[in-house]
This record gives sequence, structure tokens and C-alpha cells, in this order.
Amino acid sequence: MTTLVSEKRRFPRLDSVHLVSYTQLDEDQNTLDMGICKSLDLSLGGVTIETHRAFPVNGLLEMVIAIEEKLVRLRGRVVHARQTGKGKHEIGVCFTEVQEEDRAGIQNFFEKITSVS
Repeated sequence: MTTLVSEKRRFPRLDSVHLVSYTQLDEDQNTLDMGICKSLDLSLGGVTIETHRAFPVNGLLEMVIAIEEKLVRLRGRVVHARQTGKGKHEIGVCFTEVQEEDRAGIQNFFEKITSVS
């Protein structure tokens, strides 16, 4: 299910579940960990993911998000992390590097969903 969340944020968020693959990087861009999780919400500026592991605030993630038939590639920095239940964590990620084509893919998804609402 996808719904627009109305808040006073720089970028509006959509409550939207997508498959996400991530690679956790150290400051030298070396791979620390890899995995798959799901998104809980998405905006042009970031995403909240639900994982089975914790990430440190300011940690670097390289992600691929499946948005409909597109794979959107980006990098981000963890801005908040909290444990939500036994073995589950909500991780807020602010996008730091997004190619224009990938940003357009997110924008097109937003336009499609909000025009239906």
C-alpha cells in the first residue's frame, strides 16, 4: 500500500514498501556488510528502511531500490536508527548521491501515485 504522508518536511514522503538491497560502507568506501530489506517510506531526499540489524548514525549505505520495474541506485547517510521490536530496526537514510536518471525515476513514481490519489 502506498499513501502520501503530509508533514512539514523538505520532501514529502510516501508510505511505500519496496525491496531494497544495501551495502554498508566504511569511510574509505570499503564494504562492511551487505543485505536485503524493505522500505517503509520514500521521498526524493531519503528513505526509511526496516532491517534485521542496526546501523550507526552517520553510517554510509549504498542502496538499490526496486521501484516498480526500475532499479534506482543511490548512496545515503544514516540520520536516525531505532529498534522497533525483537530483531527489527527502522533506519532513516538521507540521500547523498543520486544520479539524475535515478532521481527522475523516484519523481515519476511520486507523480504517478499522487495523481491517482
